[in-house]
Amino acid sequence: MSFYYYIGNVSALSGATGKVGFSSAGSLTADAYTWEMADVLSQAVNGWNLMTLRLSEADIVGHPNLSAVDYFRLAVNKSSSTVSKLDTVYFVERQDLVVQNHAGAGTDVLKLDVTNAAGSGNKYVYHKVAMPDYRFQPGDYIEYDVRMDGAVNGAGGLDILTLEGGNFRDTGWTDQNGLSGHGGSANLSAYADNQWYHRKLKVPLSMVRKHIDQLLLVGENDKGGLGYSAQYKNIVVADRLGNLRQSLFTTAEEKSLYGVAYSSGIADSGVTGGPTVYAPDAKVHTTVFGSQDVVVAGFDVTDARYGADPTGGLDATAAFRHALNDCAIAGGGVVYAPDGQYKLLGSLFVPTSCTLRGDWKKPSDVDKSVDGTLLLAYPGEGEMRRRGRLSRLERPPAFATCPSITPSRR
Repeated sequence: MSFYYYIGNVSALSGATGKVGFSSAGSLTADAYTWEMADVLSQAVNGWNLMTLRLSEADIVGHPNLSAVDYFRLAVNKSSSTVSKLDTVYFVERQDLVVQNHAGAGTDVLKLDVTNAAGSGNKYVYHKVAMPDYRFQPGDYIEYDVRMDGAVNGAGGLDILTLEGGNFRDTGWTDQNGLSGHGGSANLSAYADNQWYHRKLKVPLSMVRKHIDQLLLVGENDKGGLGYSAQYKNIVVADRLGNLRQSLFTTAEEKSLYGVAYSSGIADSGVTGGPTVYAPDAKVHTTVFGSQDVVVAGFDVTDARYGADPTGGLDATAAFRHALNDCAIAGGGVVYAPDGQYKLLGSLFVPTSCTLRGDWKKPSDVDKSVDGTLLLAYPGEGEMRRRGRLSRLERPPAFATCPSITPSRR
């Protein structure tokens, strides 16, 4: 059993006694597993702690039914006061349980091409491809299909960054064959050389309860001048039995980020796949409300290439993401969202080279109403953790743009 336990001052609980446990009979006095609080406090530091207690080390009362648990209690007998909080009590799956794969049927493919620079030294590249709105749950797995175009050590891996900090590559996560999920320390050649290989990787305990920030494709091989590539499809979050919990990339439209997160020793690299890339079509746009400058933009989220709904009736996230990615691929520019209301059920990332521009009615002493380009943004509603920059927009449900939105510095 695992749970998150916050303690403001661990020293205040020195010598404290008590019990923690769960039951299938509504009380720790019947059909229960219990542990002494000393077993918990021995793991504790100030702040949030992920506590893990083995069922094999518990005191057992009666005949607890693990499929009918209806009661949990943590009781501390202490003489000093401190702030404590409890969150997300769950069971960690036994290693011998049946595991089934997600039956991905997607045909859209992302391809990572890499050419190393000449010479020696560490050579790696991490390409941003998506920013799904998902919080990892107990029992989650990452699954995907990968195909390497040749036997190359270090190709075909993934990494995931989280909003709370931390990444998957530093956790030592592995797939069903014990191969690292992070490309740099994995050689998938025996499984994925010119053939599709399905990988199922348990989400590390340290990542449970954290939110996805960015999904990255990884290439890391130190041979000077080497060129290599890998293809990816059906990237999902699933449970132990392969039931879908969140699609990360199964269709081209889900490629929502563009560019390199970080790299070293790389002569050239790129990711193909995803939505059709459109070239900029620079136009002068006439605003509904007065503007101090002339709006010139190469991308308009409402034109036929992107199709954003300006009435607020349909989700416009994909249209905004598509236009912003095309802007980044073009080397920068302005993405224009004309006067209207745009529903955003997903997050937005504004590349550093691009400006997201809208129409804006300047409030006055006589008329303080808000009008112009309104982004009705819902991702992360009701959650304390959210993207801290303007790349993610939160409720209340109307955000009036100023003449432009400053790019996020990621």
